[in-house]
Amino acid sequence: MVPALAVEAARAPKIQIIELGGADAIEAQTGTQTLADITGRLDTFATEFPASTCLIFVNVNTHAHPATSIAINEHMSSNPALFPRIVDWDGAWQAGYFDSPDNPHPNATGRQAMIALEDAAIATCP
Repeated sequence: MVPALAVEAARAPKIQIIELGGADAIEAQTGTQTLADITGRLDTFATEFPASTCLIFVNVNTHAHPATSIAINEHMSSNPALFPRIVDWDGAWQAGYFDSPDNPHPNATGRQAMIALEDAAIATCP
């Protein structure tokens, strides 16, 4: 997503939602990536967009891979200058939003729930 988000940032959209990290949390636990790789990438995404963009990040649901997911979420929540708007996808967790306990990707019901949360976050944009 790094090249795609750089292109999107250059377009200077009015609103941008970034919902990444669930699959990364799995890779961090298996050693494919490090937590520093993931949080560094999120920081880059946050700084690439102009101040005119209402930038919204979605935190990572911790049901499947809690240790890494919690660390990613803590990184975002402890850096409000970079992540001023965070959709609390983790707080909205319901088992019925996922087809299996270790799948970070929501099913159709979960996607609708996430869209509702994202819509509420968009409503807070200037």
